[in-house]
Amino acid sequence: MKSDGIASSAARLTRHGIPGTATIVADAQSSEHTVAETDSVWNMDSWSSVDEVTPAPHRVRRPSRFSLVRSLLHEHRTSYAITCLAVTLASALSCAWVELGQAMDARDGLPDVRTLTHYERGSNISLYSTSAIICETAGGACMLVTLLLVLSSVGFLIEARRREYAMMRLSGASARRIRVMALAEFAVPCGLADLAGCLLGLPLVPTLGIAVARAMDLNDHAFAPRLRFGGVALTFFLVLLSCIAGVWFAAHRISSVSPLSALTRETKESKSVGVVRMVAASLVAALAVCFCVIPLSGMDIMTRTSLLTVFALLALYLFAPLCLPLLASLFGRVAQRCSQGSGLLARQRAGKQRRSTVAIGLPVVLVVFIVMAFMMMAQAGSKESLMTQFQPMRADVVVQTASRILADKVSAALQAQKNDIASSVVYHSEDWAGVNDQPVTVTTASLSGVKEAGPNAPTFVKGSLSALGPHKVAVNAEKIAPYGDYRLGQNVTFYGKADHLYKATIVAVVESPKGLGSNATMNFFALEGAFGNGGVADDGRFVPIVLRDGVSASGFATRFAQHMGFVEARHTDKSNSSGVMVLTKPEYIDYFIQDHRSQQHALAIVIVGGAALAAIFLIQSCAIVITERREENRRLRQLGVSQGSVMSAAIWESVLDVLAASALAVIGLVSVFAELAAQYAREGISPWAVPVPVGTLTGIVAIILVVAVLTSAICTFRDCLGAES
Repeated sequence: MKSDGIASSAARLTRHGIPGTATIVADAQSSEHTVAETDSVWNMDSWSSVDEVTPAPHRVRRPSRFSLVRSLLHEHRTSYAITCLAVTLASALSCAWVELGQAMDARDGLPDVRTLTHYERGSNISLYSTSAIICETAGGACMLVTLLLVLSSVGFLIEARRREYAMMRLSGASARRIRVMALAEFAVPCGLADLAGCLLGLPLVPTLGIAVARAMDLNDHAFAPRLRFGGVALTFFLVLLSCIAGVWFAAHRISSVSPLSALTRETKESKSVGVVRMVAASLVAALAVCFCVIPLSGMDIMTRTSLLTVFALLALYLFAPLCLPLLASLFGRVAQRCSQGSGLLARQRAGKQRRSTVAIGLPVVLVVFIVMAFMMMAQAGSKESLMTQFQPMRADVVVQTASRILADKVSAALQAQKNDIASSVVYHSEDWAGVNDQPVTVTTASLSGVKEAGPNAPTFVKGSLSALGPHKVAVNAEKIAPYGDYRLGQNVTFYGKADHLYKATIVAVVESPKGLGSNATMNFFALEGAFGNGGVADDGRFVPIVLRDGVSASGFATRFAQHMGFVEARHTDKSNSSGVMVLTKPEYIDYFIQDHRSQQHALAIVIVGGAALAAIFLIQSCAIVITERREENRRLRQLGVSQGSVMSAAIWESVLDVLAASALAVIGLVSVFAELAAQYAREGISPWAVPVPVGTLTGIVAIILVVAVLTSAICTFRDCLGAES
């Protein structure tokens, strides 16, 4: 009989621990007796009711797919609202960076090049190209993090619906129907949120562009980006595709198991990470290790470290479901000691309920790792370039002037201190525009000064010093093809101030003196007076001095400064009005490193954007996790647990998840540090010179902790008030 089948199914549900099945058995049996009695009555009295009409059986209308989706949207409207808000903000931020990269690449805001001089044209184009690279890199990183987090967030929400989908399966819904319903349930609101975010990102482009333009010294021209819809379309389709993929994979995973298995609460949570995921994570981690160990020729430090960062990022994403619960449980021991009841509950939730731990921790892992890895790469690359420029530095004292007016005073001071000087040379640098309007530095020196320069003289690779003269210049070896646009014997037209022309022939190839930094760049080298002081900008005089044995560098620098007529601080041109720096070797190196570090303003914008993206998805994950645990918290309150304990457990859980995610991100950053240290060692630099921005890391983690604590406290308090009302 049909009731036997219902009773047997309910009995199986009872054995699996599903509540309320005893009522199902009783109802099934009572309905059987009722139907039997009714049939017997109709059979007995059928002869006396021939004229009566048997009432038609009541037809039960099956709910349509649209009504089911609408009921699910209404039931979980809070979770959908939070998810859609997070998708909107993340899409807006990603779209703004992508659009800004396109605007920089198209040089929006640059006036008509016909109204600019050759040097202004070349310098502005160079700044726009650098800004485009920064914006495109930031946009790509932001887009990657957004896609991964949308994929994870949607999968977490699907997993939270598995009991409802299992009940639909028991009611007769097919696996295909479940997947289609999940797509309709999530794709439509997330797609609309994605579209709204992309459109909202367009007004952010000018504001973000002005910040980048100021950081890159593009203040001379008003930055006015034009609206383009290529970035909008790219962001919209990528985020929508990520959402659909997350829904499909999660729905397929739920619908592929039996309904009884999906109904048990802890079955999927307690399962280990899939074999395919572990194999993929191991392969990606092995590739990252190979990049650290195997030296690959033809790759600079930025390229190698960027590839390593991508592999490490994917490895962290794949290993997160395994590592985050373990680390959270480890940190939970401290929480359990500090707050026994709520700390123990938070530790059990963070360690056992893997989906919620990953949903909260994954945004922190990805954003902290990407932001800090980007900072380490930028700072390490610039520091490596600076350290390489100063090895080996043979000058004991360096004198630098900001104007040609002080040239006579420098010469007089050198003459007065000549008994302490072993060798010296006065270099004069100016900025010109060369081939393709590219800015170049032309350095000149006297013939006698070059002969007396000693170890700080340029090295001639091809040609000789005697070949130089009027309209005869030497080019740096780094500018020779295929590395540059110049060749030996080429006639070059230089453009100076007010497009002043100077034509010269390349007759020699030189290498800059080692260890003098960017002041001795020497894109071109000529004899003094050849260019006639017609450059766009005068970089002043630069004098490297080698002292005789036994002469104190600090004492010589002080005497030199006093001889030039100033006695105030000699180690910085900003603290005296003379425009002269007289620096010893350590002071000179430290000055250049600090000055270069202060110019990296664009990193601050990337840090703020990364922290904002982490906060968006962290707030979303914390709010959804607490919303989905509303019934669990209500049962705890019914058992006598106080509202403060419930709130404390939620706060402790968010703290544990953030700390575990930060620890996993630091583990990934160790691989980046190892790669940078290996690169430093190959360049002959101490591996411990790799910059580690501990202060920035601590600040980002502290901000994320505050956001997580506030979100958990507010959402838990709101749910507790709602349960009481």
